[in-house]
Amino acid sequence: MELTMKRKLQKLTSILVLACMSIGVMNGFAQQVDAGTKNAELVTLAHYAFENNANDSSGNGNNGVIQEGVTFDTGYSGQAAVFNGSSGYIELPQNLIRNHKNFTISTRFKTSSYGAILGYQNQADLSSDKVSNQWIPILIIDKNGKMNANFWTGTSSETIVSSNVVNDNEWHQVELEANDHSVSLYLDGILVGTKHAGFAHLEMKYNQLGAANAKGYSGFTEDWVYYNGLLDDWVVKVPPKNYSIQGIVDQMMTALINGYEASTQQTKIISIINNGKQNLENLKVDVTGTDFEITQPEGTLNSGASETSFTLRAKDGLGIGTYTETVMISADNMEQVTFKVTQMVIPAAPTNVTAVAGDGQATVSFTVPSEDGGSPIVGYEVTASPGDVIVNGSASPVTIKGLINGTSYSFTVKAVHEAGKSEASVASNEVVPFSPSIHSNDNSGNNLSTPLPTSTGVNVLFNGKVEDAGTATTSKRNNQTVTSITLNQKRLEDKLALDDQGLVVTIPMILKSDIVIGELNGQMVKSMEQKQAVLEIQTENATYKLPAQQINIDDISNQVGSLVALQDIKIQIEIAVPTADTVKIVEDAAVKGNFTLIAPPVDFTVRGTYGNITIEISKFDAYVERTIAIPDSVDPGKITTAVVVDPDGMVRHVPTKVVLIDGKYFAVIHSLSNSTYTVVWHSLEFSDVVDHWAKASIDDMSSRLVIEGTGNHTFSPDQKLTRAEFAALIVRSLGLKLESGAVPFTDLSLSDLYSHAIKTAYEYRLINGFQDETFRPNDAITREQAMVIIAKAMSITEVKARVAVQSKEETLRPFKDAMEASGWAESSIAAIVEAGIVAGRSDAELAPKAYMTRAEGAAMLQRLLQKSELI
Repeated sequence: MELTMKRKLQKLTSILVLACMSIGVMNGFAQQVDAGTKNAELVTLAHYAFENNANDSSGNGNNGVIQEGVTFDTGYSGQAAVFNGSSGYIELPQNLIRNHKNFTISTRFKTSSYGAILGYQNQADLSSDKVSNQWIPILIIDKNGKMNANFWTGTSSETIVSSNVVNDNEWHQVELEANDHSVSLYLDGILVGTKHAGFAHLEMKYNQLGAANAKGYSGFTEDWVYYNGLLDDWVVKVPPKNYSIQGIVDQMMTALINGYEASTQQTKIISIINNGKQNLENLKVDVTGTDFEITQPEGTLNSGASETSFTLRAKDGLGIGTYTETVMISADNMEQVTFKVTQMVIPAAPTNVTAVAGDGQATVSFTVPSEDGGSPIVGYEVTASPGDVIVNGSASPVTIKGLINGTSYSFTVKAVHEAGKSEASVASNEVVPFSPSIHSNDNSGNNLSTPLPTSTGVNVLFNGKVEDAGTATTSKRNNQTVTSITLNQKRLEDKLALDDQGLVVTIPMILKSDIVIGELNGQMVKSMEQKQAVLEIQTENATYKLPAQQINIDDISNQVGSLVALQDIKIQIEIAVPTADTVKIVEDAAVKGNFTLIAPPVDFTVRGTYGNITIEISKFDAYVERTIAIPDSVDPGKITTAVVVDPDGMVRHVPTKVVLIDGKYFAVIHSLSNSTYTVVWHSLEFSDVVDHWAKASIDDMSSRLVIEGTGNHTFSPDQKLTRAEFAALIVRSLGLKLESGAVPFTDLSLSDLYSHAIKTAYEYRLINGFQDETFRPNDAITREQAMVIIAKAMSITEVKARVAVQSKEETLRPFKDAMEASGWAESSIAAIVEAGIVAGRSDAELAPKAYMTRAEGAAMLQRLLQKSELI
C-alpha cells in the first residue's frame, strides 16, 4: 500500500509540474522552468518494455542485444530488466540516434547501489571515430547516490548532477533532453539543470544500457562501471523527418529513331518540390550510368519556396537499344529520392507496304530498312487492322490467315531486331478478303465479297441483348459429355467497336452437359482486354464471370512463342462436373475437416492451347466471381462458406456470401485461383466466448475455417496474437493459395509451422520484415502493425476504391492517442478507420502500440471482408 501511494504521488507531482510551471533545482537553488520548453512533436524511435526481452516494441526494429548477467523481474509496469552490477548489460543498435540535434531519452530505474544506466563501450572507438563537437551522453549514479548526466568527448565533459540521492530503492524516472545547443536533465518530471555548449549534435554509437567504459572518466578508478538495479520502459524519441521532397515518377523519354541528329532528343525538365518543414541544403542530383546528361538544381531549396528544377536527356549518338538508369536526388538530412529514366532508340520502319487479299487471308509485301544500326533484323511483325491480328515472318512477303471475308483490312509492319522493334510503318492499301465462289472485281483491282453466313447454333448475350453469335459442338471426354461453344469473332469485334468499355459477353448453356467450354482465340481475348470486357459462362448449376485482362493473353503468348499469331491460340474457359476421383478427394477432405458438403463440387478451369502445348491459368491478379446454385432441399441458413479443394486434398476458405435470385439461392464466391469448389456447413462455437463482445465475429470466422481454437473447445479471445499467427489469419481470410519455396527471412525455415503462410503474405506484399531481414514470427503483433497489414489487404479486396478520402489528420482527430502511432503506420490506420474496419478500442482510443488480441483479429478481418462486400 505504501509503495502504491508513493507511485501515485510521484505521478501526480509529475503531471502538476509538467502541465503548469516546474520548480527545478540547479546548483542548489530552486528554479522556475516553463514546461513548454521541453521538446514537442517527438516520435518514438525505440521503446524497450523489457517484457523478458530487449525487443523494440515501437515497430522500428531497433532491438537491443542482451549480454550476460541480465535477468527480468516485476517492474514499475510489467517486467523490468535486472542488472547484476558486475557483468550484465544490453547492447543498443549502433548509430541509434546518431547526428540528431534534438532527442529525448527517458527510463524508470530503481536501485540501492550505483553504476552506469547509459554508457559507452570503448573510449578508443570514441577517440578515433569522433567528429568535432560530438558529445556522448552518459547517465551514471555515482557512489554518493546522486545522478550524473555527463556529455563526454573522451577528453572533456559537461556534467549535470542532482542535489538529492536516487539510490533509495524507490522507482524514479530520469529524462535526458537534447536541443540544438543545450542539454537538460529531469528527475521525476522536475528539471535538475541545463548545460549550454557548442553541441553540434549528440552521438549515439556503440552505446549500451547497464555498463560504461569509464577509463579516463572522472569519479571512477575502475575501467568498467556496471549498473546494479532495475530499468523499465527505456524510450528514445526524436523529431519526425521534416526534410523531404515530393516523389518523382519514373520517366519514359520519347523514342528516338536510329541515327537521330544531335540535340533532337527530348529534354525533360524535372521539378523538385520541398514538401517538408525544413530548408534543404546541398541539394544534388546524380545518375548511375553514363548514357544521360543532367544539369544541377539550385543547392538550397527553402521550405517556403515553390520549387527548383533540373534537366535530363539522353546523350547524342546512342545506338539501337533500351537505356535505363537511376536518378538520385539527395540533400542534407533527407532520405535519398530515386526514380528511373528510360530512353529507347528504335530501328527505322519498313517502307512501301502493300497488300493483296485472298480467301480469309492477305499477303503483305514491304521493303526492309536499309540500315540496321548494328542490331541485326531477326524478323518482321505484321499487324492487321481492325482486330489487331499479329503475324510474325522472317522475310517479305508475309501471309496473314484467319481474316474475316468481307471485312476491309489495312496492314502495318515493324522490323524486329535483337535490341527491340522498330516503329510501325505507314499503313498499306486497304483490301477485302473474299470467298472464291462469290467474288467479283472492281476497277481498283481489290477483291470484293459479301460476308459468309454465320452458323446459328447458339445464342450469346452482349450486355443482356441476345445475338446469334456462337457455334456449339458436342464430344466425349473420360465418359463425360463435353459441349464446346465457339464465339463468332466478327460479331464480337462489331460489339466491341460499339461499346466504349466494360462489355459483358454471356454464353448461356441450356443443354445438359457434364463439361461446358466457352472458346475464343487469343486475338479475341486481346480485343476484349483492350475494352475491359468480361466473359461470363453460365450453366444450370454454376456461373463463371471472368474479366478478359485476368486471362493475361500476353503471358500466354510469350510462353507459346512470340512468333505464333494470337489468332492461332485457343482460350478455353471451362465449368465441369468433377471426375469420380476428384469427388472422392473432396469427400475425404470433408471428413477430415469435420464439415458437411452442401452442394456438389464444381471444377473451374482456364487454359490456353496451341498445337500440343497447354498452359493452365490458375492464379489471378484480382478476385474473380463464381456462383454455385444451392440445391432447393438445403436450408440457406445452413451454409457457412465455399471452399477450394486442391488436388492434394488441401482445403481453404474463399470469401462467400449467399444471395437470393429469382427465388433460388446461390453462393457467390470470390477467389484468386482456379480449382475444385464446393459449398459447406461448418458450425463451430467456443465455450469461453459466450459472453464476449466479439462472439458473433469469432463464431462467423471460425465457421468459415479462417480461425481456429486453442484446444478443449476454447478460443482464448484475449490472448495476444503473434506476428506469424496474424500472417496466417490474413492469408486464410483472403482465401489465398499457400505459396511454396524459400522463406525470405533469416529467422524462418521451411519447416516452421507458419512458413508457407508467411511466404504467401510476403508474395502478395501484405507483410515486410525488419531492417535486419528478420520477421520475428513469435513476437506479439501490435495493433498498428496489424492495421498496416489490413490496409495493404484493402488493395487486394478493392475496398480502398470505395472509401471516401479525407486527410489522415481529420480521420484520426477523434482519437486522443493518435499521436502515439508510428509515422509509418498513420496513413494505413487512417485508411482502415475511414473504411469502417477499425473504430478503436474505445470511441477515443486507438491503442496503436497495444498488442492485438485474438478477438480483435477476428473482428477486424470479418469487417475487412464485409466492407469489401465479399461476405
